[in-house]
Amino acid sequence: FLAKRFDVPASDVHVVSKYVGGAFGGKSKVWAATLITCMAAQVAQRPVRLALTREGVYRTVGGRTPTRQRVAIGATRTGQMEALIHQATSRKGRVGGEADQITACSLDLYDATTILAEQKVVELDLMTNTAMRAPGEAQGSFAVESAVDELAIELGLDPVDLRLLNQPLEKSPVHGTRYSHRRLAQTLEQGRDLFGWADRPAPGTRDGKDLVGWGVAAAIHPSWEFVANVQLAVDATGSTTLACAFHEMGMGTATVVGQMVAD
Repeated sequence: FLAKRFDVPASDVHVVSKYVGGAFGGKSKVWAATLITCMAAQVAQRPVRLALTREGVYRTVGGRTPTRQRVAIGATRTGQMEALIHQATSRKGRVGGEADQITACSLDLYDATTILAEQKVVELDLMTNTAMRAPGEAQGSFAVESAVDELAIELGLDPVDLRLLNQPLEKSPVHGTRYSHRRLAQTLEQGRDLFGWADRPAPGTRDGKDLVGWGVAAAIHPSWEFVANVQLAVDATGSTTLACAFHEMGMGTATVVGQMVAD
């Protein structure tokens, strides 16, 4: 990107990014500060370092998009979901960026008989948004799971039991594709047992002025696969070196890749 933007050979651009940290967020994009720093270095003909203040980060690096969401769930008295509606409106800037996948979670979280998931995107003259701590599924699953909790109270059902009752087990209820594995039901059951869920405080329990309670929620995140080009070299002493143009975003990639090479 920098080589193309400044019309220099790619071999003349050297990016050192050992540990970015934070995984999702503004670090996954190229923002104005990077371009301005390169421009300043060209003008000054010497190395330039730019450090953003905390406020500067908020004003020059995109964050999570605000959303307006509507969730409606229709269910039988026994808790079987018959309809799940999830509608969202989000924004993006006029330059760059992409819409967060707000309603994507509703395609696979629950096996409702009928599912409607739709999203509208509004372009505004504001800093474009980006994934912040999590992609758009975070905003969407928060809204859906809040509605599921309200449904559990309305029906007088245990929130864990309600979620277990409506799990798609073998294939996506919308796409129809088969899951290679799906262990959310087992995770909910194990968590219920380990946390002593049966002895939790009743909803509305107070400790003085404070409300006290236990909650449960499910979430979803897609599994993406990309092509990777690697170079593996073994010298005469048996030492092994793997070269790959990835950067460590905080999820332990370097450790995992080292384990894979060892295997």
